[in-house]
Amino acid sequence: MPLNRHLQEVMFAAHLVAPMKLDVRRLAQLIDTFSDDGATIDQMAPLPPAALPGTSSANPTLAGSLTFQIGQVAGELPRIRLLLGDGHTLFVFQSDRFAFGWRRSEAVGSQVDYPGFQSLQSRWAEVIDQVHKWAALHNEQLSFRLAELDYNNAYPLEVEGQKRRLKDVFKLIDVEARPVNAFMTNWSEPLDDGGSVNVSGGIGLAPPGTRVFGLNYFGLAGVGVDNSGGSSSDLLSVTDVIHTRILDIHQAAIASEP
Repeated sequence: MPLNRHLQEVMFAAHLVAPMKLDVRRLAQLIDTFSDDGATIDQMAPLPPAALPGTSSANPTLAGSLTFQIGQVAGELPRIRLLLGDGHTLFVFQSDRFAFGWRRSEAVGSQVDYPGFQSLQSRWAEVIDQVHKWAALHNEQLSFRLAELDYNNAYPLEVEGQKRRLKDVFKLIDVEARPVNAFMTNWSEPLDDGGSVNVSGGIGLAPPGTRVFGLNYFGLAGVGVDNSGGSSSDLLSVTDVIHTRILDIHQAAIASEP
């Protein structure tokens, strides 16, 4: 597996045309499908339905731990965050979406074995198939309306005792000889189908108090003809499109990764 110092979390999400018919028992069964002996479960307020930019729904981001929450959806079961015993494998379940990903459990800036996008994409395909089979047991057929792919990165601004300037990390700014203590940036890049990749970055602190430049990517795009919904293969193809754009932005924005 490739070594990585900066990736904190990557999440794949599938947003459904019609929500799963979840009650407490069915939700417990779904969790058990993916859980292991060392797993931990967190309950969070459910998120409103996601939507592409320019549509009526207000929240275009995932079910993940690092995205915005906009209130509680009345009548919904909690959004479930399931972290397996390896400390890296993460699942999120809500009636209108489910997600799978990898997260760092080691200190920011330390090298860690990262499976890589292709390996995670293959596992994501298996997760989708497992959820399909679980739904079939309850006489439900799943169709996908949105694909989401999110990356969260943190770049230490001090490496081996040497301070790094912001421009040493982030190529899209040139602050020459300025003592920058605070910085934030946000922009959005369109995808061909009306979807987008939203980018947010800024200087902050990561545990255990490491000063970092964080750069996060949130990609969302429609699935199927005219975003009307589609199959698992449609969902995976759209995810590839999002990933290609994120990789292009990353290569343009990040100067070096020591």
